[in-house]
Amino acid sequence: MLLGTVVSSTDAAAVFAVLRGGRLSLKPAVGRTVEVESCINDPMAVILTLTLIDILAAREGSWVRIILSVPIQLAVGAGVGFAFGLGGRWLLSRVRIQATGLYPVLTISLAFIAFGVATLAHGSGFLAVFICAVVLGAGRIPNHAGLARVHDSLAWLSQVGMFLMLGLLVFPSQLLDVAWQGLGLALFLAFLGRPLAVLLCLLPFRYRADELTYIGWAGLRGAVPIVLATFPVLAEVRGALDVFNLVFFIVVASSIIPGSTLRYAARRLGLTVPERPTPAAVLEINSTYSLKGELVSFHIEPTVAVCDALLRDIEFPRGSAVVLIVRGRELIAPRGDTAIRAGDHVYMFFQPEDRPMMELLFGSPEAG
Repeated sequence: MLLGTVVSSTDAAAVFAVLRGGRLSLKPAVGRTVEVESCINDPMAVILTLTLIDILAAREGSWVRIILSVPIQLAVGAGVGFAFGLGGRWLLSRVRIQATGLYPVLTISLAFIAFGVATLAHGSGFLAVFICAVVLGAGRIPNHAGLARVHDSLAWLSQVGMFLMLGLLVFPSQLLDVAWQGLGLALFLAFLGRPLAVLLCLLPFRYRADELTYIGWAGLRGAVPIVLATFPVLAEVRGALDVFNLVFFIVVASSIIPGSTLRYAARRLGLTVPERPTPAAVLEINSTYSLKGELVSFHIEPTVAVCDALLRDIEFPRGSAVVLIVRGRELIAPRGDTAIRAGDHVYMFFQPEDRPMMELLFGSPEAG
């Protein structure tokens, strides 16, 4: 049971690495389901692991208390995270920091404080940090693009650090004793355990068979099970070292078997969508103030209204303008006689209230 709780969480960083880092464009319903699942199941896995450790260590005696503690921890963690996310938005929009490098320090501090407050209030600190980050990222905060890059780098560094820790903590002589068990469990989870669990959970939502197959296959394990496997070792639970060694095989097998075949499986099942090309140059505004106005990039499809039109013939909303056109490796300064061609990346400046009109003319904006 302890092993099941430890490996129950799919790892968000591993999933994002394959889907986004590998430039895999899935159909929205499938891609969002896989990503949301990998993000929200971490707090539940942590709660179940810690609760089971308390039971095995004979520190928790009331089953009623154990059952009630799960929703309470989730509710408290979500509430604390939401409150700190809103408070962080307010703080970032009003604090004037001359050194932009201190903004990531502030956001990381918010994450640590949210984790600590939620934990002291007997809530899920992991869920609090996640909700806090979601609320912060969805708001208009200064230096948003710079903050996203710093936290993306920290996420990759943490992922590498967790795998390094896994390698340093295992002993090859101990792995041989559980090798066949570990490989058998890894194969069971990949081919039967997870697909069956996905089928039972998603069947009421009317997913198609190919979508259920892919979601069931995309159960990557990464840094989270490694961290959770250290909890019973630190608590000196009986058999904890065997659990840790088994987790090693499960994580490695998960990275090799499903991880190396996700792109092939998506194409084979017909779940990919045409990928938008990335521009050769990226234009953005980094400001320590919350500015009114948006700078957004649009990739011009042949079907959009402005394709092959001259800029002087397009009726833009008042206060909006084309800032830059990226065509292949060429940067084009927009003029009245400049034509917008299919495949261009057009950077538009406009007011937030004019976004619907911009999307009507140029299509959906590029992500990022």
